[in-house]
Amino acid sequence: RIEVAEFFWYGCSHCFAFDPVLKAWEKTKPADVDFVRLPHSLGQPRGVLHAKAFYAAQSLNVGAKIHDPMFAAIHNQNNLLGTEAQLATLFQQVAGISPDVFAGTLSSFVVDAQVRKTELLGKTYGVTSVPTVIVGGKYMTGPAMTGTQDQAIAAINFLIDKVRKERSGKK
Repeated sequence: RIEVAEFFWYGCSHCFAFDPVLKAWEKTKPADVDFVRLPHSLGQPRGVLHAKAFYAAQSLNVGAKIHDPMFAAIHNQNNLLGTEAQLATLFQQVAGISPDVFAGTLSSFVVDAQVRKTELLGKTYGVTSVPTVIVGGKYMTGPAMTGTQDQAIAAINFLIDKVRKERSGKK
């Protein structure tokens, strides 16, 4: 299997703009490709809070319900989701998660460990901006590197083929 991993931050307007393009690509990705999103804080406290919210949503099995509303709250409604209380309200409104359950999950060991692991992975790959896409654990691309979102998708597809050929021993 070939992993395509997007490092993103909910507060990033470029990530917000790239998300629908990635979703469209995800529907057509090759069968041997796994797409994962990895929240990156960029060293910002609000970024860490958003990463925790992403993993809390995953832990509570509401990730698919929460993803778009988090982006929309920040970029369409000018709600920066900079506090635990603001996030708790969103989780309750969108997914019916009580503030107590949200708070317990947000501060859990599991969520903290996932955030730390993703941050370390980002450093290991040399991620310094978002959105950044890592293909096959070794190749980095993204709209800032290719010039456009469509060119980033073309680069992702090219790199998937490259990884597939490398793994099969072909050049």
